[in-house]
Amino acid sequence: ISKRFLINLSPTLLGIFSGSKQIAIFSIAMLLESYVVMFASAINGFFTSRIAKIPSKTRDRAEILELMIKTGRIQLLIVGLIYIGLVSLGKDFIFLWMGSEFEMAYYIILLIIASGFFTLTQDVANSLMYIENEIKYRALFYLSSVFLSLLLSVILLPKLGALGAGIAIGVSFFIFHFLAINWVFYTKMNLNVFAFYKEVYVKMAMGLVVSFFFSLVLNYFFTASTLFYFCLKGGLIVLFYGMTMWLFVMNLFEKNLVKSTLKF
Repeated sequence: ISKRFLINLSPTLLGIFSGSKQIAIFSIAMLLESYVVMFASAINGFFTSRIAKIPSKTRDRAEILELMIKTGRIQLLIVGLIYIGLVSLGKDFIFLWMGSEFEMAYYIILLIIASGFFTLTQDVANSLMYIENEIKYRALFYLSSVFLSLLLSVILLPKLGALGAGIAIGVSFFIFHFLAINWVFYTKMNLNVFAFYKEVYVKMAMGLVVSFFFSLVLNYFFTASTLFYFCLKGGLIVLFYGMTMWLFVMNLFEKNLVKSTLKF
């Protein structure tokens, strides 16, 4: 709720400190951000029932961490493709949709969603927070993120406009939605987030980095000036990402999950 409140409040603040052009630029970033989060959160909540079935008095942290890593890897496969696609295709999409004068919206959306790359894969930990009634910490830190973002917005908006709003939101999200919430997971809920990031992000890093590098090379040589070339470019990125992850990153469980989903 606080995240949507911050993002939806920014156009009002821009109306006070900037102008209608800045509101239009931020509105584009706001719309694209909502789609990114919607697709990236596609399987969130899927494992909540499994956590709830573990008896509360004997809820084994090792078992929960194993589930957290398993679902985190699956979520990162989805989130990674979405984020790489956004970085490589986002500017082209905005140019085709709205024109080059709205280029700033591309950088704003990257600022807003940056911390989400590390938090959208923690659905198990977030669900456990609700189940074990530790939600007070989330409420406190999310409220703090609202105040910090408002403070930074008042400072940055008069000079930077929509970009200032993106910086304010991005900084507050990184501090309170990422760092502070992971502190709660580690210190209050006894979840080894370092092991989680090692098993998920470090072990999947090669595929993500190689795919990202491929998208950058593709961007350098290939400009999506029409819808056809945009779709072709997107298709090549998806194909390369899928092959790289399948060959070098995905384990047997994940491959069998894809096969069963596609009914091979």
